[in-house]
Amino acid sequence: MSMRLAPITMILTTSLAVFLPLFVWLDSYSTLSIKTVFPLLGMWAYMLMWSHYIVGVVRRHNEYNYQPWREVTGWIVLALLLLHPGLILIDRISIPDYVGDNIRFIYLGVFALSAFLLWEAVTKLKSKFLEKYRPIWSAINDVAFIAIFFHGLNLGQHLQVGWFRTFWIITGIAAGISIIHNLVHDLKD
Repeated sequence: MSMRLAPITMILTTSLAVFLPLFVWLDSYSTLSIKTVFPLLGMWAYMLMWSHYIVGVVRRHNEYNYQPWREVTGWIVLALLLLHPGLILIDRISIPDYVGDNIRFIYLGVFALSAFLLWEAVTKLKSKFLEKYRPIWSAINDVAFIAIFFHGLNLGQHLQVGWFRTFWIITGIAAGISIIHNLVHDLKD
């Protein structure tokens, strides 16, 4: 696989991850408030994580050093993951009033946030004990990503109709294929 494919994939997926949610969000809001920024942060977090899965597949097939990109976007994702639910606390939004009967999808989000924070601890602490179980933490992270896909699909006001919902589903399918691809390669190694 061409060495040029990795940087092109990084640029393309990162651009999609940043600009498509921004475009969808700008199309629906004219005022700026915590409640209106909240969905944008969630879309950005998901889309940047999605770009990690896509770039990860490309990385497996060439020697391109994508670590600087991964490090920067990883910190951005972590900040977004904390800010997205954090805004609910800051604005004191009543979750049951906000989501109605879809509270189970909030639980998916809480599970995913917990798993992502655990993953960050595993990767940042680099303890031998934690590293020993890295495949398990990685699998939990994959399940958490799938949970976030459904969390957004069912709660995201920008994902209920239209082209962005279709695009979101396509990104979920692509991420699922990436997860399977990585699992197959991990089992071979």
